[in-house]
Amino acid sequence: MRLPHLLFIASLFLVCAVPIHAAEPVYHVISKDILPGDVKWDYFTYDVGSKRLFITRGDQVDVYDPALGRVVASIADTPGVHGVALASDINKGFTSNGRSNTVTVFELSSSKVLGTLPTGKKPDAIVYDPFTRRVFVANGESGSLTVIDAARSEVLATVVVGGKLEFAAVNGKGRLYVNVENKNTLAVVDTVKLSVVARYDLSASCEEPTGLAIDSAAERLFVGCHNQTMAVVSGRTGEILATVPIGKGCDATAYDSELKLAFSSNGEGTLTIISADTYAVRHARTTEITMVEGKAIATGVSPGLCINPPITRNLFTHRRRFTMTRSRRRASTYSYRSIFASREILCVDRLALETASAGGFTIAEYAGGLLWVLAVNCLTFMIGDSP
Repeated sequence: MRLPHLLFIASLFLVCAVPIHAAEPVYHVISKDILPGDVKWDYFTYDVGSKRLFITRGDQVDVYDPALGRVVASIADTPGVHGVALASDINKGFTSNGRSNTVTVFELSSSKVLGTLPTGKKPDAIVYDPFTRRVFVANGESGSLTVIDAARSEVLATVVVGGKLEFAAVNGKGRLYVNVENKNTLAVVDTVKLSVVARYDLSASCEEPTGLAIDSAAERLFVGCHNQTMAVVSGRTGEILATVPIGKGCDATAYDSELKLAFSSNGEGTLTIISADTYAVRHARTTEITMVEGKAIATGVSPGLCINPPITRNLFTHRRRFTMTRSRRRASTYSYRSIFASREILCVDRLALETASAGGFTIAEYAGGLLWVLAVNCLTFMIGDSP
């Protein structure tokens, strides 16, 4: 065999021996929609069946169609609404109304209000447990869970937990986890027997736990903490598996079971993206700051955060504008004052086949054939997985 041929074959072996690594995902915004109004927003909830997003907005819940890019219905008279729980299997939805100490029950398909139910003081987080077909409402001030029979729309019981309750999550197997913010603990509730079965102490790593997301398959909890950490906790034992740095002011977390990524939405204006395999920070995206009439205007990520499962698989968050003034104490610190002039929904994609350059304009094509137009003035730093 000739020498050139031998060298060619040898080079092939060398090339094949070199590991090929996939390119690191590039995260970017694919669309932005502005909903006018000077009311506060809180949690997002996405309904897989109707492909609609439920947005809590002060005294009402807006039902937003991402495909149409507009609000298609509203659920009125929900004073101080915080969250929405969806029981798709029985065509019902439930809202937690913080100022009226009530839950509004509505028909999922039509958004028609079916009635209201009493809760404890200042209901905040609300979740539906498909295992028991019960709705659990975390009452922030009274430190209790209001338990509702979803099918009958009746209050079944009150489970006393104690402390200031924040977000909750269920594993779909008879367990509910709820953050107790002022005690730095994670309470575990049996959703069948309606009793507290464990309390996990998080104080070694986590201060003031707020956001909570669950990996049901591995029984792991992703807890967003106010000391700028995310604590990864074993749901079975309470062991803190990892502590990961995140941004300041976390109020919501989310978990993508397909990509094995955990997300932290931080009030300072950042979105932290963490690998659930290595517990390493994959991305930490910060908004740009621009000067307008001598003032620094930034965009902050607010609490709402949810993931749209396949086919399109988007992550939704919302943002608000802040006026930032330099603090007199330290030249490097800023204090934030929320304007609430308008809120913007950011649809962020992780399966786009095409990405946009900064300030550019493009159409992103999806696996399901859905087309979205990326506006010129959208942020282009947030999320979207490009090859």
